[in-house]
Amino acid sequence: MRDGNKEYWTASGELGLVSGRLTVEGPIVKNKSSLLLAGRASLLNWVLRPYSRQFKSRKGEEGESSYAFYDFNAKFNVEIGGKDRLFFSFYRGQDDFGNQGDSQDTLNLLISDRVGTFRFRQVYREKLYWTNTGGSLRWSHILNKKLFANTTLTFSELNVNIATASSDTVAIILPIPSIDYDADFGNYSSSIRDLGARTDFHWDIAPGNKVRFGLRIQRNHFVPGIEEYDDDYKEYIPPQGSISRTVHTTGWSLYVENERRFFARRLYCNYGLNVAGWNVDKKNYAILEPRVAISYLLADSTYLEASVSRMSQFLHLLSGTNIGLPTDLWVPSTGQIGPELSWQYTLGIRRNLWRGWNLGIEGYFKQMKNLVNYSEGANFLDDWEQNITVGSGRAYGLDMMLRKDAGRINGYIAYTLGRTDRIFPKINLGERYPFKYDHRHDFKIWGDFRFSSKVDLSASWVFSSGLAFSLPQDAFTVEIPGVSPPVTVIDFGPKNSSRLPAYHRFDIGLNLHFFSKKGIAHHFQFGAYNAYSRRNPLYYQLRTIYVEEDGRLKEEKVFTGVHLLPFLPSINYSVKF
Repeated sequence: MRDGNKEYWTASGELGLVSGRLTVEGPIVKNKSSLLLAGRASLLNWVLRPYSRQFKSRKGEEGESSYAFYDFNAKFNVEIGGKDRLFFSFYRGQDDFGNQGDSQDTLNLLISDRVGTFRFRQVYREKLYWTNTGGSLRWSHILNKKLFANTTLTFSELNVNIATASSDTVAIILPIPSIDYDADFGNYSSSIRDLGARTDFHWDIAPGNKVRFGLRIQRNHFVPGIEEYDDDYKEYIPPQGSISRTVHTTGWSLYVENERRFFARRLYCNYGLNVAGWNVDKKNYAILEPRVAISYLLADSTYLEASVSRMSQFLHLLSGTNIGLPTDLWVPSTGQIGPELSWQYTLGIRRNLWRGWNLGIEGYFKQMKNLVNYSEGANFLDDWEQNITVGSGRAYGLDMMLRKDAGRINGYIAYTLGRTDRIFPKINLGERYPFKYDHRHDFKIWGDFRFSSKVDLSASWVFSSGLAFSLPQDAFTVEIPGVSPPVTVIDFGPKNSSRLPAYHRFDIGLNLHFFSKKGIAHHFQFGAYNAYSRRNPLYYQLRTIYVEEDGRLKEEKVFTGVHLLPFLPSINYSVKF
């Protein structure tokens, strides 16, 4: 969202296998105002759809996977006199993912000296799309040589839609024709809309002494709810309306912070206080959030750094434990559910080595309380406010980075050893368990090799431990008096005791830069995403297969990974004039 060019009009565009983009910018009034327009759209489906059809065909399915996105940016700014500027920004983007399949099979069994013929058909449809819209109007005003203010009006909206449908048909051809049909259907939507205003002041009191203070107010509109859902229906009648209520909230905050340098500028200190408030359901929350960060120069090029901060959050992330289509949901604090609170501590050391190399090591610990999660057995299809439990959590670990920022070869090696867990009274028998996004190891290495002003090569490799999830271990039926038929209970064992496979991939890109005699810049990029074709699953499906066991038809559940392109070549051409 940079400012547009105020002196002359320029344009740049890019076309590749994955996406295409176009940017236009220039002055409305020279040296006074400018306009920037930029758009981008994906071209991935022309590769993804045929590949996914071939991949599913090898598994005996008909169907395909698809993914598309677009986004648009606009920014206008104008100078009004020597002390005032206005900025208007707008953003709109949408992502759309789809996955579908249709498979059929026939199984012949010998039952009591007679041949039994069974035909199976399984159909599934999954769709996930989300839209982000945002806009802001900012007024920047210089009050005097040391003090200036930014006043901003903002609007943002997030809409998420998830639609799923699946059916499982077993047709008995012999000895007695019959059909058994089972189906699930769901159409879920969620939205968050915000209107806000804020004013921020920046005061340069003296060299090495800066103060920032301001206030913010925001009106929020939450619509978390399911529109339609039914499981195991014969004749489907959709329910009326949504099972989750709309929530209106008002958030506000006041803050002040001071940035100071002491002891001949060897000690840097940033300290401040934020007061955060939240009004919902005729209830008012107010939280004090003190924060302190220091950096001390121990010796030449060696810094000791530490920080302490208290934070609050009036939004809660509800993460389902299923390993299917991602269904994380953001919900607000209400009159019954208070804000999340945390204290975070960090301690580290940073040293500038030689010839542009520097090394940083930092440990962190974060203690959280008033976290929310679905109660045992509930999921995103239930009314979240009536099916949650409140608990606490921890996150702690060690970050290390070795970086080089000078010369013809730049790059870094980064590693995080971390752990995050949760404890809730109504989950896992009250015992502590790994959080869904607990990555024990995260590693990344990146390098850029600049052969000349016209040619450079970049490459990266990433590795991350698999996410934690709960895998069904057993199932049994329970006879409940007055309830028929018996209830099937799934035993998942200890919470999040299973792990998805580790995620890793290697990317590489070669960039060529040329300039024509007329000053037009041409850029060519050749590369590969996931160069060694690692099959990292996007998520998993729980599928049903039928096998013969002791002359009987047996139903088994298996997990099938859903993958996008395992290997994606990249060829891009961009021009700027």
